[in-house]
Amino acid sequence: MGHRTQLDHLDALHRHLVGDRGLPERGWTFVVHDWGGPLGIAWSLRHPGVMARLVVCNTVAFPWPAGFRLPFSLRCIRDSTLVADAVHLTNGFARAAVRIGVHHRLPAAERRAFLRPFARRAERRAVTDAVRAIPRDTTDPAWKLLEPTRPGTGPESVPLLIGWGMRDPVFTPLVLAEWARRYPHAVIHRFPDAGHFVMEDAADELGARVRDFLRGPPCP
Repeated sequence: MGHRTQLDHLDALHRHLVGDRGLPERGWTFVVHDWGGPLGIAWSLRHPGVMARLVVCNTVAFPWPAGFRLPFSLRCIRDSTLVADAVHLTNGFARAAVRIGVHHRLPAAERRAFLRPFARRAERRAVTDAVRAIPRDTTDPAWKLLEPTRPGTGPESVPLLIGWGMRDPVFTPLVLAEWARRYPHAVIHRFPDAGHFVMEDAADELGARVRDFLRGPPCP
């Protein structure tokens, strides 16, 4: 599934929630993590004014900063069809993520919950496709989706909270530093004992920070 198709699906979800469920059309708080970062920000740029606050957790929404390099395992999946097929067959990516992505071991029931959506082979294709679609450099069309069509419509225009797991092997402190450089108004909370799934490793602390953030004024 291409990036633009995923954005079209978000369009459909927004229409459903507003038209069928009665949610307000604007004034939303976006919480983005991992691949949800570039998708969520790109979608908000297509619909200025919908996003009134932004919470960022271990993700990226700009070309990789200088010196960044994807872990070897992700590069193998992205660049080798043979490796990607093996990962798809064994559900290896998701199985590794629920262990490597946390600093504190998840209970078995929670690991099973994370893996259940990918129990069937047909349901796993989206995982390997997402890894293989990771943009490489500034020439990749995916980054073009993150270029605002109007000034003042991106993350710089709304209150921004960043909660970051500092032990993430993919979205490293180097990526966090780029968020801080680009958006100096952001309130940043670093969780030194949290990994990629910061919402698992630092659930109570992160939840408290988000609740305090939501009590503040949204973007007018």
